[in-house]
Amino acid sequence: MPADVERIYALNSIATRRNMRDHLVLQRDSLMNFLLSWIALSVFFFSSLIAGVLPATAKTTIEIDYSQRVPLRISFGQLRWGIVAAKGRVLGPNQKPIWAEYDAQGNVVREIGEAYGDPLQNAVVMSAYAYRTYVEAFRTVQSQYGQQCQVFSRAEYEARTFTGPNNAVLLKPMLNAQTNSVVVRDPATVYAGMSLVLHQSLLDLKRIEELSDAMVSVLVSEQGWVITSSANNIGYRTAF
Repeated sequence: MPADVERIYALNSIATRRNMRDHLVLQRDSLMNFLLSWIALSVFFFSSLIAGVLPATAKTTIEIDYSQRVPLRISFGQLRWGIVAAKGRVLGPNQKPIWAEYDAQGNVVREIGEAYGDPLQNAVVMSAYAYRTYVEAFRTVQSQYGQQCQVFSRAEYEARTFTGPNNAVLLKPMLNAQTNSVVVRDPATVYAGMSLVLHQSLLDLKRIEELSDAMVSVLVSEQGWVITSSANNIGYRTAF
């Protein structure tokens, strides 16, 4: 075989082997790239799956302070089942609450009546102690001034003009909003710098009642006189 032909044949053989090697390298690289992509995709898929299924568990596990753990003990004998309910006022025929007496256990002893019309409408409840305190305050003023003081209702006081020495018209102080009775000085004894009013009271001082020591509660009308007193508590009737 001529030398030139042999050289050409040798060169072709070398080129062929190089092409085959390059092809094999290319296939290997492609296969590696495929495997790496598949592995990455698998890792991403399973990571997402785990993160989606167990996010709360993972978060809780990270944030728990195990040094502060307290054992949880449930005594099933102390569990109670039922319905949560609240009491509301019982209304009468006129859609007004009903006054009633209650014993120490919260049971209704008797109904007093519906808070509709006089005297039960706008009535107020006070303790027997508070009522006696009002009466005692009046008695103190009365004993101090004797015949030199006089009791007026609110309406009488506001309608009357008081004149002092030398027929001078006396200034009438404004009464408190809750005042039902007022004790005033004898106008003839009121001089400059002296107040006409000695005492104001929520009670109707012309209709005072003496309560026995057994009394606990008093229901007082809007005008300040006693509707009823009781050895029990007084309040609006309620029910679930």
